[in-house]
Amino acid sequence: MNSSIVNIESWFIPIDIIITIFTTIAIGLTILCLCLILFDKTCHTIHMLLVANSCLTAFLFGCAMLSSFIIMLINDLERIYYPDSYCIFQAYISYATCAAFNYSFVLQALYRYILIIYPRVLFWQKRRTQILFVFSTWVLGFACPIMFLFNNGIVYNYDNQVCQLPLRFSFSVIYISFTVYGIPVIMIIFIYFKLLRYIQETRNELRAFQYHSWELITGGIIIPSIDGQESNGFDITREILYICPESLNPPQELILKQALLDNNLIKKRYATNYKSILEFI
Repeated sequence: MNSSIVNIESWFIPIDIIITIFTTIAIGLTILCLCLILFDKTCHTIHMLLVANSCLTAFLFGCAMLSSFIIMLINDLERIYYPDSYCIFQAYISYATCAAFNYSFVLQALYRYILIIYPRVLFWQKRRTQILFVFSTWVLGFACPIMFLFNNGIVYNYDNQVCQLPLRFSFSVIYISFTVYGIPVIMIIFIYFKLLRYIQETRNELRAFQYHSWELITGGIIIPSIDGQESNGFDITREILYICPESLNPPQELILKQALLDNNLIKKRYATNYKSILEFI
């Protein structure tokens, strides 16, 4: 193996120890989370399945980094200036598990997006479907950096005493940055941006409905229903909700249900004082 003379400063060892300790604590926390999800039956849901997937990828990524830090500490203590036989493979596992970790958050964002905007798409809510997507992210994560195992792209950095891609402007650095970090981060930002826009639009529709409901009440359109004769508008609303609910998107369904609820509350509250309502109008 190649060797080189490296100046090892005395403060390298305390830094290595601190990094190793904090990485060990992080691994312990992920194990604790996985145990809670595994043994608590209330956590056996699809959402917690995706959270457990993120914890598992974090655990494996932490183990890969911990092994690198331990070897780094041993090399600094014993002043070893050459890589071990598993150095390149450790770097590959680190890149792969980091990619799987980032893409696991994309799955969580997609699940929340579809669950809120398309709640009637039951295919996405099946456990088998989510397991298939989890498996796909693992395959994608381990496939992204596999090319560097065969083209000698991963080299030993004598200054940092770790195996990694050369930190210079090259196709390898751009590729690994884009596939491991860029794509999942952009997807997560885009999904949550769309979800936020959807929530804002729904809130605006609800506010418009509340204003329109007040106009209907003060205009005397809902008042005749208090006298025992329900308005045709709410008969139609009930037919839409109970006969063809699939024709509505969630905001429309929520607005129609709120309209029925408001009408029923008005009946219960003011039915005994019908004359006072008419005088108020």
